[in-house]
Amino acid sequence: LRMRYRTGSPETPQDLHMARDWPRQAAEAGHVGARVQLADLLAWGAEGAAGIQEAQRLLEAAGAAGHPEALTRLRRLRGPAEET
Repeated sequence: LRMRYRTGSPETPQDLHMARDWPRQAAEAGHVGARVQLADLLAWGAEGAAGIQEAQRLLEAAGAAGHPEALTRLRRLRGPAEET
């Protein structure tokens, strides 16, 4: 459903607010994978610096909880200076 809201479809019009709302609710309930999904939406969305900061926080929490992709995505988000 989140992807339908994110991309839109003939049955479901695009709604980026709803696309963020679903993983946000799951992330707040403690779902580690939802933290990573929400971080992706925030980091590459229209929220600017505030979105990037929240994405970093979510990825750090997901990484600490053992999510295998979270720290890789965090390094990618922070850029080349973090990779050395």
